[in-house]
Amino acid sequence: ARVRYQQREGEIENLREKQARRKDVQDSKSDAIEAIKTKWLPGLKEMVDKISVIYTKFFAEIDCEAAIKLREDVDFDKCALEIHVQFRRGMAMKQLDANAQSGGERSVATMLYLLCLPRRHNVVPYFEFVV
Repeated sequence: ARVRYQQREGEIENLREKQARRKDVQDSKSDAIEAIKTKWLPGLKEMVDKISVIYTKFFAEIDCEAAIKLREDVDFDKCALEIHVQFRRGMAMKQLDANAQSGGERSVATMLYLLCLPRRHNVVPYFEFVV
């Protein structure tokens, strides 16, 4: 029984060491991810804020409200740009989706977003045809 106890104790110690090594590797990878993230995230936030200002102005011209927000998450797959709009006075801004707005409202919101991009960046999401 004593030998079995010592074997188990040794196995437990090996598992604890293995767990500590894995935690160190995970921590170093997390630190590396955070270091890389600090390089590009501030610029991305600044770009989204500037686009949101232009987008808000476009919506103010049609007597509505809107904002673009960056949804951050530890899981990069869950990060996204969120478009929030209000087409009717007295209503709260809601995230743009198929259930909250009509097809026409979604089209207006999308087109105004696309028009914001070339004003700030050299990204042109459409082509101009001259007839």
